Amino acid sequence: MGIDLHNTATEQMAGMPECRMCTHGKPSHTDWQLFRDKALEWWGVMVPEDAFDPRLLRLDE
Repeated sequence: MGIDLHNTATEQMAGMPECRMCTHGKPSHTDWQLFRDKALEWWGVMVPEDAFDPRLLRLDE
């Protein structure tokens, strides 16, 4: 489990890598906020804070 924000298929076909910002491992609260911030910045998508169960996040951040 991790955070995956990918480049579009068009961008990948133009030579960009699949992952624009990807992590591997259980995400923290900081990771979840970064995911939400980047989705809004890059694509204009507002992901609600409660779209992911916080019990699944690491507790160390």
